Amino acid sequence: MMLIVEPNIPTPPHSHLHEQMGYLLEGKGVLFSGGESVEIEAGTSYLIPPYESHNFNATGDKPAVIIEAFSPPREDYLERANMEPAK
Repeated sequence: MMLIVEPNIPTPPHSHLHEQMGYLLEGKGVLFSGGESVEIEAGTSYLIPPYESHNFNATGDKPAVIIEAFSPPREDYLERANMEPAK
């Protein structure tokens, strides 16, 4: 999925049963995961284990564009996209 995060609008920490991989395509921000924070910029990839609390806050003056994948697939996102999970 592609996610656009507006700058300087905090996002709440959350967790889920899915492993989450992401790639910051544009922009910059702070990734909070596993009790740590790291500043990331375009070209950075990351992996978040299942059930780990995390969030991302875009910084700077333009939105951050992130490409993410989840395993297993997130049923809620598939429903939003009107897609069926792979069998």
